[in-house]
Amino acid sequence: MNAGKQIFLNYLFLLIVQTICNNYLDLSVYLKILVFPAFILNFPLNAGKPVLLLVSFVSGLTVDLLSNDVMGLFTAALLPLALARDGILSLTASKKSFRMPDYYDLDEIPQQNRVSYYLVSLLLFHVLYFGIEAFFISGGSFLLFMARTFLSYAVNSAITVFSMLYVSKHF
Repeated sequence: MNAGKQIFLNYLFLLIVQTICNNYLDLSVYLKILVFPAFILNFPLNAGKPVLLLVSFVSGLTVDLLSNDVMGLFTAALLPLALARDGILSLTASKKSFRMPDYYDLDEIPQQNRVSYYLVSLLLFHVLYFGIEAFFISGGSFLLFMARTFLSYAVNSAITVFSMLYVSKHF
C-alpha cells in the first residue's frame, strides 16, 4: 500500500474514532478521550511545515465540525502542537538517533525516545485544549482545569503510546 493511501486511511480511522468519542462517549466530566493528535504526531516527518500546518488546520476544523463541542477548540489546540512538533522531536530524540541526518522517520527513533516524544507532545496538547476551554470559554476553575488535564492526559497517553508502539507499526 502506498504511503499516501495509508496516511488517508489513518486520517479517516482517527477522525471516525475521535468523532465517536466526542459525540457518544461521555465517561466523566474529568475525562475526555482525545486520540486524533496521534495523526499529527505520526504525520511524515519529511513533509514541510506549511503542509503540516495546513493538514493540522483542516483536520482540526473537520473534528470541530463533526463534534458536539466548542467550535474551534480542537483546531486551536492542534495548530500549536503541529508548530511545536519538530522542536519537541529534537528535544526528545537526538540527531544521532536517526540513520540519515537530512531525512528521518519515526521508525528510526529508539522506542524510549518515541515514548518521550509522544508524552511531551500530548502534554502540550492537553494543556492547550483544556486551558483554552477552561479559561477562555467556560471560565472554569483552575482545579477543574488541572484535574481534567491530567486525568485525560494520563488515559490518552496510555492509549496513544500503546497503540503507536504495540498495535500498529506504521500508524
